[in-house]
Amino acid sequence: MNPDDVRDWLRYSLVDWPDAEPMVQRAVDAMPLRWRNVVVLLYGHGMTQERCAERLGLSPRTIQRTVDDVCQFVAAMVSVPQPPRDAS
Repeated sequence: MNPDDVRDWLRYSLVDWPDAEPMVQRAVDAMPLRWRNVVVLLYGHGMTQERCAERLGLSPRTIQRTVDDVCQFVAAMVSVPQPPRDAS
């Protein structure tokens, strides 16, 4: 699974945080707290990586690595729907 697909799925699924679908809530709840904080700030509250890093007292690079780790974790945990392929 492509990490960009997972990022897009998280971004779309967490728009209504904390009222996200149960599958999404289970995935987020299963994450370590540090990962959960990053995911909710980025995708649930729409923060940039730079603002998230500032808010959590971390470097932007640490936020990026955390996002990469989260994408691998989520891809292994749930079946992320694939975006429709262009028919052209």
